[in-house]
Amino acid sequence: MRPGPAVIWGGLFAAFLLQAQVSGRIPGAENRPEFLLAFLLVLAVFSPGSPPVAPAFAAGLLEGVLCGLYTGAFIVSRIVAAVAASHVADRFNLSLPVMLLVSLIACTTAHLTFLLVSSTADIGWWLKVTGRQILLTTLLAGLLYPLVARTARASGPSLGRL
Repeated sequence: MRPGPAVIWGGLFAAFLLQAQVSGRIPGAENRPEFLLAFLLVLAVFSPGSPPVAPAFAAGLLEGVLCGLYTGAFIVSRIVAAVAASHVADRFNLSLPVMLLVSLIACTTAHLTFLLVSSTADIGWWLKVTGRQILLTTLLAGLLYPLVARTARASGPSLGRL
């Protein structure tokens, strides 16, 4: 099952708007949900074996624009997260618990990649912030999963995996 292009790009735009709304209003970076990353992880789960690289690039670019810094690190980390989620999800039959596990793994991979690619030197701050963001993003992806599952359409080898 794969979501159609309207769901992919419309959902990415909606996630961007939601993230733009909360990015400056919620104090503390560790309390801000990552709508773009959560939506990207849900898309990647529905693309087993073929990660959504173009939406991952767009999500990283949009997140870099919102942040104003580290655009390259956001792009690379989002592409790595999409590849990780797609390949881990390929090994399981899709369900909500599997989605949460895949999201946790891919989100952790995205944050580690971001740390390695960006020039952030304060690892203590990064560890404090990233733990809560990983949990928030995983829960948000779990909430988005049923919505995207309803719009997914049958396609090729992943038919019947829900």
